[in-house]
Formats: sequence, C-alpha cells, structure tokens
Amino acid sequence: MEAPVASSVKNTRSRRSTGSPRWRSRVPSNSSSAGSALTLTGVATGTEPLAYQWKLNDADIPGATGSTYTLASATAAAAGDYTVVITNAGGSVTS
Repeated sequence: MEAPVASSVKNTRSRRSTGSPRWRSRVPSNSSSAGSALTLTGVATGTEPLAYQWKLNDADIPGATGSTYTLASATAAAAGDYTVVITNAGGSVTS
C-alpha cells in the first residue's frame, strides 16, 4: 500500500463581520495514494461575490481559485496540509 499523498486539511478560525463568508460544509480530511485522483470542496455562504484560494502548506496553489480543487493524479509533491480561504468584502473564513 502506498503512503498517503494529501495528508490533511487544516481548520482555523475566521475573521467575520455581517455578510462575511460562513461555512455551509467544511472541507473534510482526505487522503489519496500516488496516482489517484483527489478532490477537495469548500462550500460557504455569504454576500457575493465569494473568492476562493486553495493553499498547500500555507502557500497559494496557482490557479486554484474555485470552490473545488482537483488533482487528476496525485504525486508525492502534492503531500501536505490543504486549506481554502474564502473571502468577500465582509471578511474571510479559512478551512
């Protein structure tokens, strides 16, 4: 059995004000083996527009700006902690 590639999704507190994003469902912890697909989803409500930024080990993942992040074929380089920051004019929430 191969070692997990994506080991965890971190959950942290958020900055909020009226109309700021709120979690509808949090990103669950997930793992995937090398070569397998990995899909993470963050669902929030709040005043539109909502902007998403996925991160790996606290670094932005270029182009990962949707509510879902998918790796078609995970590699060892994809191992680590994933978070998604969702922002709008009222504040932000981080998974």
